[in-house]
Amino acid sequence: MASSKMFWLTLALICMLGAVSADYHPVNEQLVQEIKETATWTPMEVDENPFAHWSLEEIKALMGTNLEDDLDSFEAGEIEIYQGEDLEDYPESFDGRREFGSAIKPIRNQQKCGSCWAFGAVTAFSDRYNIATGNAEQKIFSPQDMVSCSQQNRACAGGFVPKAWNYIKVKGVVDDDCHPYTSGETKKRGSCLKKCVDGSAMKRYKCGQLHHAGSTKGARGMIQKGPVEGAFTVYDDFMSYGGGIYQHKSGKMLGGHAIKIIGWGKEGDLYYWLCANSWGPAWGENGYFRIQMGQVGINNKIYAANPIIKSLEEELKESTNVVSE
Repeated sequence: MASSKMFWLTLALICMLGAVSADYHPVNEQLVQEIKETATWTPMEVDENPFAHWSLEEIKALMGTNLEDDLDSFEAGEIEIYQGEDLEDYPESFDGRREFGSAIKPIRNQQKCGSCWAFGAVTAFSDRYNIATGNAEQKIFSPQDMVSCSQQNRACAGGFVPKAWNYIKVKGVVDDDCHPYTSGETKKRGSCLKKCVDGSAMKRYKCGQLHHAGSTKGARGMIQKGPVEGAFTVYDDFMSYGGGIYQHKSGKMLGGHAIKIIGWGKEGDLYYWLCANSWGPAWGENGYFRIQMGQVGINNKIYAANPIIKSLEEELKESTNVVSE
């Protein structure tokens, strides 16, 4: 009798724990209140948070960046470590939106696909291309092309930051109009297109040598020439970020996330990176956020490459070769 009673008590406890686990959600009132009491940054209210009604699985799926980098798959010299100049050579603050104007394109939204690794690379590369060409072409490149066609990465199931840039270097990316983003709604890789959706021939844009920031100075030096891609570990509290300089305070780890870094600054005693997220303008500071330098591993995962700008003569020669093939 006693053993039977103990069995049912144990079963009830297991069910209660399961219910607590099932009810857990990273966007919750208790965590928001804790942030207000312990953090210097401002959380979003739950009823204003665009992720409040997403499931835990959908939120975790956003974090599609593998933070291991898998550098062993690269040959020596394929990734150059950039250390930067003396720290005094850099201004105390730098905002790419002011420095480069409309070459920095608007906030995008990866939606319900773990394609942050592609968005971080493609949006940074778009801006760098526009800066290099004086924004004459107003380019916005296609993350869908990379999601659908990069075999080194796993589409909505995640990818690697250096391998995203390697795709741009080896194969190149197309315009967003050529291959529009659909994986955010379908949650699938999608077809790797041979022609643009309107039937026209694809034109691909490539980058040169891939650089990895070997220091904070190196990252600043790279950002002065254009946005870079960065990656870090996301915890529950980051989902409720509403403004200020983010410092991790509380919550469970959700996964690795990639973003675009467009600048840096200092507020009080805190140095921070200025970043563009890919969660739409309703989150954070109109889609942007500031994060303390060194927090949650962000200083370790900063990559970028310069675009290869072709002359009209080179483009005509390429198009002739394509026709002849």
